[in-house]
Amino acid sequence: MRWVLVNTFGIVMLWVIWRAGWTSDIIATDSTYVARIIVLLFLSAVTGCTWRLLKTSHELNITREYTHCLKRKQFEVCEDIEVGNSRLASYLESIQGLDASEQRVIADVFRMNMMHKISSVGYNLNRLTMLGLIGTVIGMVLALKGFDPKVITDQTKIIELFRTVPPGLHNAVYATLVGSVAAFWLGYLFEILQNGTTQLVSEIIKAGVYRGRSE
Repeated sequence: MRWVLVNTFGIVMLWVIWRAGWTSDIIATDSTYVARIIVLLFLSAVTGCTWRLLKTSHELNITREYTHCLKRKQFEVCEDIEVGNSRLASYLESIQGLDASEQRVIADVFRMNMMHKISSVGYNLNRLTMLGLIGTVIGMVLALKGFDPKVITDQTKIIELFRTVPPGLHNAVYATLVGSVAAFWLGYLFEILQNGTTQLVSEIIKAGVYRGRSE
């Protein structure tokens, strides 16, 4: 539900920006293609994050069903889950026959591996922010490149300078805007993924403890 709410809000904001005409302005002034690169990276990151969220949700359902089966002593259903293709089944197989101390080591390794698998989404947050900053710097360089120092000594030219915004300044502002919005949006989705993954790891480790007690 949080994923739906965040993306619905983001899509509504994009629609408002499009209706205001900002989308066409960004495309028209994106001579450095930085804004386009940011959008492509954002779409790729959101797709990967969404796929991991769906998979995490599915794994959570399997783990919770397994825990309920153990509590109700429906061992036939539990056995079907144990031989299935899931994170839970892999974890249960890895701790089979181990004592408590060895299981704790496996649980710690499992937790680190699971968090490492979602780290790529977190890296994309930094990449989006850096691309926005790079676009800002490039835009400022382009704006200063066409700046005439003689304008400072001529009052009429200074007024004209303020009336006409250099194209490079458009690049700088829009790159910062696109990069910030993309990082902000992806950041919320990544937070949902982190919370879901943490919950999944806890549920799986807990399921392993319950199984050990039922044996």
